Amino acid sequence: MPLSFPTETRFFKTRVAVILTLSGLLIFYHVSKVYDLYWGAEIGDHEALIDVQSFIRLAIAVSLSLVVLGVGGAPWRRLALLGMWASITALVVTRYLLLWETNVPDGFENAFPLSYLRGFIFPTIITLIYPTIKNP
Repeated sequence: MPLSFPTETRFFKTRVAVILTLSGLLIFYHVSKVYDLYWGAEIGDHEALIDVQSFIRLAIAVSLSLVVLGVGGAPWRRLALLGMWASITALVVTRYLLLWETNVPDGFENAFPLSYLRGFIFPTIITLIYPTIKNP
């Protein structure tokens, strides 16, 4: 049985503040990466896998926005967390797929293979402190 944290608990506002902060940072990061890729400094011809990663980054931003909106007790809050995990896992998988490419895009050639797993740090924190509210 999952833990339940009613809204009256002592650290509810702190947990919500941490979730808002981490989600906001991730949303800004992923949207800015897509912006830079298509309209900013990194304009160029991209492989299909890079385009897929851009779509996944936008899915991450949308799912994190739903996570933020669901903190107050929305009925779809678990689906928002599931969407967040699915999209971040998809991004990590596509990053690993790029490692096996013979023509590696710029910025991927010196990456340590385990470094892509750091993408799971913020989602893990968000999930662990995400308040589950019992519906009356």
